Amino acid sequence: MEIIVDDLNDFERLIIDQILLSINDAVEEILSNPSLDDVFLLTKTIALVCGKLEAVRISGDKRLRGHQKKKIAYYIGKCVLKNSSLKHIFERSGEDMIEVLIDFAKSHKVIARCTNFCI
Repeated sequence: MEIIVDDLNDFERLIIDQILLSINDAVEEILSNPSLDDVFLLTKTIALVCGKLEAVRISGDKRLRGHQKKKIAYYIGKCVLKNSSLKHIFERSGEDMIEVLIDFAKSHKVIARCTNFCI
């Protein structure tokens, strides 16, 4: 998958800017940890992005569509990993990892809501 900024609409760019702003410090901390394996660093970074995307709401309760989340997550991943040794791993496996983690984030969020409601 190759996504360039021209492929993104204004709304998607706004979401990207907001997410990049909110995760910048966390991503720097993750990527600067020398004790973590590359695959784990990549997984943590993508999970952070996918979790943020799952929380995005449009007009109150409407969620982003799956293809939008995937496109945005892939673009953000390329941005935050562009100067990293993980770039080549992300380019090979990032798309599949994003799909898995978006599905997980959806499921996890539902469980968290149920727990909050039940307590």
